Amino acid sequence: MNKHTIISFILFVIISLNVDAQRWGVPNLKYYDNEPFHFGFLLGINQMDFRVKQNLSSLDNTNQKVDFSDNATTPKVTSTVLHSVLPSPGVGFTIGLVSSYRLTNNFNLRFTPSLLFGDRSLIYSFASLDVLTNPTNPSTIITIKSDIPNTLVELPLILRFSGKRIQNARPFIETGLKYVMNINSTGNWKNTIDDSHQNLSFSEMDKILNLKKSDIYGVLGVGFDFYFDYFKMGVEGTMNYGLNDILIKSTPSTTYENGITSLKSKVFQLSITFE
Repeated sequence: MNKHTIISFILFVIISLNVDAQRWGVPNLKYYDNEPFHFGFLLGINQMDFRVKQNLSSLDNTNQKVDFSDNATTPKVTSTVLHSVLPSPGVGFTIGLVSSYRLTNNFNLRFTPSLLFGDRSLIYSFASLDVLTNPTNPSTIITIKSDIPNTLVELPLILRFSGKRIQNARPFIETGLKYVMNINSTGNWKNTIDDSHQNLSFSEMDKILNLKKSDIYGVLGVGFDFYFDYFKMGVEGTMNYGLNDILIKSTPSTTYENGITSLKSKVFQLSITFE
């Protein structure tokens, strides 16, 4: 099931549940927002990604070679240079707790500690040395996809502004910061060479980059709260942007590190909360 199917299913459930709640003249939980504290839980899906700033001066640099060996009886070494580094997102899921404190009629301070599970990838493209003089030959491009597993612990502090309630629905926008720790950043990565070059191997460690375990994210979100007879359900989409460069450069640095000037996180999340 891909992410588009999941999102479509969530939206269908939301619309179906909300049909009865939106009957005009029947406001549910009329005094709910006057209470100072609310608690609940959160379920969602996420798309983890990177923001990669490539080091253009290091790409296609013939002084930095990576050798791929043929697995035949008489190994043949193919010398290559790093041509590009691009991110590839992955879809995961999120679970968390919700606590909300009422500041005013329109502002709430929210703390929603969460666990995010998923992965994201970096795609390294290597060009054989002859491609620099013959760029029209596609067989000289070798691609390695490095899958990076992630288990993120998030501790966000969010300020939410809620608009005027319209019967049993209320829109909101929110912003804030969250501390994020990747408890799986030291795990083994899975590196695979593209299908057209499965006869090649490269002598590198499983984990070709070292990443910092912690980061600070900036958060921007928008959504709606829907009021039912016995609970409030919220639907929100948030963009989370890592503020720090999480790449740790080794000494001496490797070709994989030299191709990247900075590596920052980016996470989109679609969540449903129940309070």
